[in-house]
Amino acid sequence: MKRKILLDTDIGTDIDDAVALAYLLANPKCDLLGITTVTGESDKRAMMASVLCKIAGKDIPIFPGV
Repeated sequence: MKRKILLDTDIGTDIDDAVALAYLLANPKCDLLGITTVTGESDKRAMMASVLCKIAGKDIPIFPGV
């Protein structure tokens, strides 16, 4: 059974969030429903998350925060 996940991330500050996203994208037991980005320039963080999703061949909704 897949676990439904919503990832809230400040990707780009350190490598930890990029590694976590890559892990979730590659994990067959994970159903990544969406990604939200926070802190600072959330639009740029959303772009970084989008690149990782595209590399993984996944179309995950990404929502930049305020």
